Amino acid sequence: VMVVSSEQNYDNLEAVRQSKVLALLPKPFTRQDLHRALIATIEYINPDELDLDLYDIDNIRVLIVDDSRMARKHLSRVMQQIGITNITEAVDGLDARNIIEAHAFDLILTDYNMPNMDGEALVSYIRNESDLSHVP
Repeated sequence: VMVVSSEQNYDNLEAVRQSKVLALLPKPFTRQDLHRALIATIEYINPDELDLDLYDIDNIRVLIVDDSRMARKHLSRVMQQIGITNITEAVDGLDARNIIEAHAFDLILTDYNMPNMDGEALVSYIRNESDLSHVP
């Protein structure tokens, strides 16, 4: 899970860091910032679990969670620029939770401050409560 946030309060972000988020991407961000965050995420993966020769970028499933339509569109555009096209969007953590219950994702990008269910609660749900049995 990667968290995208404009949050400036270190105390609020510390809870997110402690929830085993692999990358924290500050808003606004550039394509290079996203690239660094994706590399940090990939480097965390055990090399035995990742065979890049067999990995097809067209099959990467991404969920973008943000209450800002503009931010979702920006993230989608940046992902498409690097070749990722299988993108689903959610308007907040609650919407994302419902989508996650029905579909598997390789990468989830979530905002921190959102109504109904914020990014911290979503990350906690993903880590502790979601049923990942449908993940291939």
